[in-house]
Amino acid sequence: MQADQVLEVAGQEGAHSYDAKGARYTHRDGKCSFDVLIEEFDLGKDPALVRLAEIVHAADVSEDRNTSPEGPGLYAIAHGFALVHGTKDHRKIELETPMYDALYAWCQAEVGSSS
Repeated sequence: MQADQVLEVAGQEGAHSYDAKGARYTHRDGKCSFDVLIEEFDLGKDPALVRLAEIVHAADVSEDRNTSPEGPGLYAIAHGFALVHGTKDHRKIELETPMYDALYAWCQAEVGSSS
């Protein structure tokens, strides 16, 4: 799907728009879309999720790329998925989800939690 179609399709599908201009959940006030979700749904009590959010933020916000040592690597991987799969969002989500699950598990180990 093209970025300019996100709001229209979300409206048609009764879905929440995400990470596109004008979307409900998108970059705002220096936060990336993932940061906004953490804040909006009050998920900041999970230390592993907070750690994951730091990595995602560093990968997603170019001026903050080096705020987490894992940020540039995640950026490279996510950008690689975009290069390989283009606008096939459902396919990218299908393939990237296990990677994010693994990264979250790593974050749990790093912060010593098993949330």
